[in-house]
Amino acid sequence: MNFMKQERKYGDESIMVVLDSEGTITNLNALDMVFIWGSEAYPFSLSRENELWDGEHWTMQLMTNEIHPILTQWVEEGRNICIYGSENLDWIREFSAKMKEIKDAGVQLEMIYVGKNNPNEHVKDNLITISREMHSNLLSFTKVQFFWLRLESMRRSKSRLGNTASTDHILAGVLTLLYNNDDNGWAVFGKGFSTDIVRVQGGEIIQCLNLFRQWGENVAQLEFIGALRTVLEPPLLDGPCNHTEFIPYSEGLIEGSIMAEGKHLCLYGGEDMDWIRKFTTKARDVAKAAEKLSDVLPDLTLIWFFWLRLESMWHSKVQQGSTVEVDPIMPEIVRMLSFGSRYQGWAVISRGSAEMARAIGEIIFKSLEEYSKWNEQVVLEGFIATLFDHIYELRT
Repeated sequence: MNFMKQERKYGDESIMVVLDSEGTITNLNALDMVFIWGSEAYPFSLSRENELWDGEHWTMQLMTNEIHPILTQWVEEGRNICIYGSENLDWIREFSAKMKEIKDAGVQLEMIYVGKNNPNEHVKDNLITISREMHSNLLSFTKVQFFWLRLESMRRSKSRLGNTASTDHILAGVLTLLYNNDDNGWAVFGKGFSTDIVRVQGGEIIQCLNLFRQWGENVAQLEFIGALRTVLEPPLLDGPCNHTEFIPYSEGLIEGSIMAEGKHLCLYGGEDMDWIRKFTTKARDVAKAAEKLSDVLPDLTLIWFFWLRLESMWHSKVQQGSTVEVDPIMPEIVRMLSFGSRYQGWAVISRGSAEMARAIGEIIFKSLEEYSKWNEQVVLEGFIATLFDHIYELRT
């Protein structure tokens, strides 16, 4: 054993080395495969790992596989399941109360609390409070830890095989859960083996649940998740339910005279041409540009390179041993890479190399649409700071 440790430079972390019948090492660490698939991963080879991933999709079954027998039964029965997390007990109480109203209205729905990545004593205390005050929580603290351990194993496995969040929908879903730092919580809704997964941030889901009387009548026809999606998918959602915050500028992302001269710059994206047209029109009105607010990148290769650089930043940070808990750039990279088709569009607005504001879809459009309400404050606080304040007011 000491020879193996010295020869392979094994550390203190637990690993599972796989050897074939001739003593040849076929997998330096098969623990990730065991955590994800259990005995189904046998013989724990690279080819078996690829084979198993080829048959997977981002489903409730993949997220919860073998964590608890009852949870496995719920998945096989095709029940609606809500996995949610937060350390904020006030938000948990409010969310649980809203969900109880929906269940009392006759909607079948199972709720599972999982806290947050790297669960601590606070999460353990929340588990006790939830079981006592709100609903019978299925998972013990150890099972909650295993939930996050499996997600981390999925991340390592996917990354080791060369997958990226921009090209692999499973990895994008995993990263979004692992690096979700929203203090107001989050929720993921799914059903059995269905790929129809809905993930919602805390403030947004509370607003949407408050509207249940308006969209609850669709449950009979569309089922719960389909009905929920109708109120979440823009433009059906009345008013903004998105997250906006200042993010640090990563030097080198944009170079040239625009950054050097401290001009206001807006990077935006999306596939919805209607949203793009109305957003750029409104932004042009606000900027009072003589001709046009922005240019498109003239070459598709440059657009590809923009996203490739974000992927490279992520891999560079990982190789340096950085984590999202201590490196503020990493979660922002993940958020940029995980912008999904659910959003009409997104925008990042900055000035020079100072601070940035990021917004998604309707909330940035509505903020610019109401420019006349806050334009006088721009002289005192500056454009971005005033824009941020108004966005904050819309969210609250």
